[in-house]
Amino acid sequence: MSFVVVDQPIVVDASVAVGAVLGEASREDTLFGWATSGRLLLAPAGFWVEVANALIRGRLSIDDVLSLV
Repeated sequence: MSFVVVDQPIVVDASVAVGAVLGEASREDTLFGWATSGRLLLAPAGFWVEVANALIRGRLSIDDVLSLV
C-alpha cells in the first residue's frame, strides 16, 4: 500500500493581505510565496470584510479600498 502526501491548503489571514496591500515587504513575500506554491489558498467567509475594515481604519479612503476589490 502506498500513500500520497497532499499539501494542506493555506488559509489566508486578512492581516497578511492587508500588510501586503500596504507594502510591508515581509507580508508581500509571504503572500507571493503562498500564491506561487501551487497549494490551494482559502479565505474565511468574512475575509473581504476584514480586509476592507482594516484598510478603511488605516490609511486608505473608502474609494481606494473599493478599487482593490
